[in-house]
Order: sequence, then structure tokens, then C-alpha cells
Amino acid sequence: MAFRRDPVRVSVVPSKEFERVAARLRAVDRKLPTKLRRELRKSVRPAVRKVKRKVRALPVKGVRGGTKKHPHTRRQLRRKVARGVRVQASTRTGVRIVTSMPTRDEAVLPRGLDSQTRTGGWRHPVFGRRDTWAESDGGSWFIEPIADERDEIARDVRGVLKDAAGWVAGRRSV
Repeated sequence: MAFRRDPVRVSVVPSKEFERVAARLRAVDRKLPTKLRRELRKSVRPAVRKVKRKVRALPVKGVRGGTKKHPHTRRQLRRKVARGVRVQASTRTGVRIVTSMPTRDEAVLPRGLDSQTRTGGWRHPVFGRRDTWAESDGGSWFIEPIADERDEIARDVRGVLKDAAGWVAGRRSV
């Protein structure tokens, strides 16, 4: 099992063992791959919860509650980014932890907030208005926390694969 990283996605790349188990599951029962995907998503949930907590806890600058002209709820952007963190699981491509945003204009925000290599934060338009720019402190809310969970994720995914092997053995004996 190998890990691939980029600023908005972390993938657990399936090995030959993973592909073999998935193929056997399909051969035994068409419903077993669905169960495997569900269990894979469950195995990565602790890392996803940690990432969501991290992004919500990033520091916020600016006027509390916004201004009369532009009121806002504190940490609104960070909550929106946290809502977009998801797990994708496939029996062919493996497990991915991805971020998404509701609009195309906001798609780059998770990458900007995960500024592990940048110092001094990042510059962005205020809620999509190109005439007003703001500086925000970032921090590694995505890549580093998931890298810290790497061993646990690998252990949990291996456990799911062992369980899947048991499902195959159990179905064949019936």
C-alpha cells in the first residue's frame, strides 16, 4: 500500500493484494464489494474527523461578525472547508480523502488554507470579490495531520482487507 499526496487529496494506492481481494469478492458475491467500500470509508473516518477539527481551529483575523455592510459568521469559511472533506473508496482505485467546495470560485481555498510550505499565510479575495483582498494565516490542516495518521490508516485498511478475506472464505463454505 502506497500513499500519494497533493495539497487537496491523499490517496491510499491499492497494491496487488488489494486488487486480488476485490476481484475475489466480486466473484463470490456482487454485494461484497459494496460492503468493502463501506468498511474502507469507516476505517479512514478518524483521520477525516481530525482534519475537520484542524481546519475549524485555524486562526481567524478580521472584524468579529464582519461589518455592517458585509456581516458574517465567525469561522464560516473554515466550516465550509470542513464540510467539503470527504472519503472516496473504490475496490479498483483504493481510498481517497478529498476536499471540495460548493462553487468553482472557491475550489482553491482548501489548498490555500493548507499552507504548510508557505510562511506568512496567503492572500485571497474576500468571499469572491476581486476588489477586496485579505491576508490569512494558514497552517497544515490537511497534509500533516493525515501524514501523522498514516500508520493507523494503513493498519485499519489492512484489517478491512483481512476481514474481506474472511468474508470470501465464509461465503465459499456455504
